[in-house]
Amino acid sequence: MGGESTHPDHAGLSWLNPPLGMKDKYRTLIEGVCRKGGISDPEVVLERGHLAVNGISFTLLHAELADPDLVLIYCDFGELPRDRREQALQRLLEVNLYLYGGAGPGFSFNKDSGHVLLMAQVRLPGATVDSVLTALGALAAYAKEWREGHLLNDMRDHSPAASRVSLGSAAMKDIQHSPFSIANT
Repeated sequence: MGGESTHPDHAGLSWLNPPLGMKDKYRTLIEGVCRKGGISDPEVVLERGHLAVNGISFTLLHAELADPDLVLIYCDFGELPRDRREQALQRLLEVNLYLYGGAGPGFSFNKDSGHVLLMAQVRLPGATVDSVLTALGALAAYAKEWREGHLLNDMRDHSPAASRVSLGSAAMKDIQHSPFSIANT
């Protein structure tokens, strides 16, 4: 498991061969997410990493070479607003400050699509189908909240407490009790 590579260009680079157990765990996890979420062909999700939850696009990638027990999650929050763009960017940076815990999550910007992304990660050893579905549902709800007001509705109060209130929104707290749809994209 994770031993020396047999590829001549990779001699001595054991990190290029991730432990097979994590590859299997990732496959099992994605297959379970697809089964429980109603996606009939998990191979498409395994191959491309794309799926949608409640109409919000996600990319899930197994970071098998860099960190075999890590799944990277990219949630597409959509475009920046045309009006108040600078305020929205400032708000994202403020939220990043409160979200940051050493391992994320965090907001980013994809210059190719022009969309804001929320990047998160899941550790395979502790991941379950239900925990991943709950996380995807919560992120989808937060993305919808972003699309409605770009987190600017409480910008009048710039206190740290106001920032934490928006992070603990009803969408984030109530997602466990909300049904959601999942589809491959």
